[in-house]
Amino acid sequence: MMVGLSLDEKFRILELVGVECHVVKSEDEALAAFKNLLGRAEVLVVDEDLYEKLSQAMRREIEDARKPPLIVVIPSFRGPRRVILKELRKAISKAVGVELVVFKDLL
Repeated sequence: MMVGLSLDEKFRILELVGVECHVVKSEDEALAAFKNLLGRAEVLVVDEDLYEKLSQAMRREIEDARKPPLIVVIPSFRGPRRVILKELRKAISKAVGVELVVFKDLL
């Protein structure tokens, strides 16, 4: 099952393609919904705004999950924030042992 989680009502547009959307009002409510969805969602779609706020808490919860969902982070409706690119750059830099330099207009 594909499920979406966001703080923005515009996120409900994904219901048109079959995503079960959960729009929450606060970060605490979002984290509670995330914990509830862990056992039944195969794919969890989250916007960048929410992911940026809850990524650490989500990682902690996923560590204990028996079958964690695939988390897909999409740009927020306010425009892309490139949170995932920053995380990817950090992970690759750590893996190769060299700080990667990225042009500022990409991040």
